[in-house]
Amino acid sequence: MRKRKIKSYKTIFFFETLILLIYIINCLNSKLLNIYALPLSLLIIDFLFFLILGFEKENKRLRNEISFDLFMYSTIFLLLYYLLGIIIGFAQNNNYLTLYGVTLFIIPTLLTIIFKEHLRKSLLTKCGSNKFLIAYTFLVFIMIDISTTLSILNYKNVHDVFIFIVLTLLPSITTNILATYINIKVGYQPIIIYLLIITMYQYILPIVPNPNQYLKSIIDFLLPIVILFKIIKKINQYSLEEEEISRDYHKKRLFTLAIPFVLIFSLVYLVSGYFKYYALAIASGSMHPVFNRGSVVIVERTDDKYDNYNKLTEGEIIAYKCENSIVVHRLIRIVETKDETFYYTKGDANKNEDNYPIKKENIIGIVRVKLPYIGYPTVWFSEI
Repeated sequence: MRKRKIKSYKTIFFFETLILLIYIINCLNSKLLNIYALPLSLLIIDFLFFLILGFEKENKRLRNEISFDLFMYSTIFLLLYYLLGIIIGFAQNNNYLTLYGVTLFIIPTLLTIIFKEHLRKSLLTKCGSNKFLIAYTFLVFIMIDISTTLSILNYKNVHDVFIFIVLTLLPSITTNILATYINIKVGYQPIIIYLLIITMYQYILPIVPNPNQYLKSIIDFLLPIVILFKIIKKINQYSLEEEEISRDYHKKRLFTLAIPFVLIFSLVYLVSGYFKYYALAIASGSMHPVFNRGSVVIVERTDDKYDNYNKLTEGEIIAYKCENSIVVHRLIRIVETKDETFYYTKGDANKNEDNYPIKKENIIGIVRVKLPYIGYPTVWFSEI
C-alpha cells in the first residue's frame, strides 16, 4: 500500500513539474499559451491525469453549502465595491458582449477558470496529506496565474518589478491560498463560482469602479483572506450528519440568492449614467441640515439626453461638475443673458454663495431622494 502511495506521489510530482515547465517556457515566450492555448493545455493535462489516477468522491452537501456561501460573499463584495465607486468614480467598460469580445475574452477566461480549478482539485486530491506536494501544487498554480505578466515584465526596471509584486503576485498568492484550501476541504465547484463572479463582472457590466491601482491591489489581496477566514469557520462548524432540509428552506435560500443580484444591478443602474436617475455619495457637510456627510442622493438627470432644463428652478438642489469633482448645492439664482444662461449655487451650511457661475452643460441633475448614512463606507474608502 505504501509503495502504491509513493508511486502516486511521483506521478503527481511529474505532472506538476510538466505544468511548471510549460509555464516557465511561456514566461520566455508569451505566444506559447495565448487565448485558447492556455485553457486547452490545462484540459489536456487534467484529462491525462484522470486516465492515470482517476478522481475522488466529494462531500456533496458540504460542497453545496460552501458554494452558496461563496456566492453570497462575492456578490456582497461586488455590491460594496460598486458603492465605493460612487466616490472613487466609474470607468465605462469596453463592450465585451460582442462576437469579438466573447470569443477573445469571455470564453477563454471562463474556460481557463473551470479547467484550472478542476485540475487543481485532481492534483490536490491525490496529494492527500503530503505537505510538500500541496505546497508544490500551490506554487505551480501561482506560476499559471502570473506567467503571462512575467513574459512582458521588464526585470531591469525596479519600479516595474515592484508594480508586478504589488498588483499581480500578492493578490495571486492570497487567491491561490483560498483556492487550495477550498479544493482540499470541499471541491472545485465553490471556488469556480467565486472566481467567475469576481472576474466576469468586468466583462458583462457596462461600467466598473475605477480605483487607483494600489487600492485595487489592496482589495484583491485582502478579499480572499477575509473569505478564507469565513470559510474556515464554516467548515470547522460543519457536521457530517445529514439533516432533513425542508422545501421552505430551499425557497428561502433561492430568495436569499436573488437579493445580491437585484441589489447589484439596481446599483449599476443608479451609478452608470446611462439612465434617468443615478446615485452620488456626499463627502462634505456643506448642505447640513438637509443632508449630511455620508448620505447618498438620487439625482434626476437634466442633460441633453433628457432635456429637463426647464425643471431647474431657484430653490432646487442640483448636482454639477466643478473641475474634477461633483458638487451638490442649492440653486439660488438663474441669470439669463443674450447668449447663455448662468446658474449660481450655495451650500446651505455655507455663509457665502459659490464664487463661480455654472453653465448648462456642467449641470448633472436635480436631487430627488436623500438616503442618510449609507454612503459612509465609500466616503471612508476615498479618504484612505
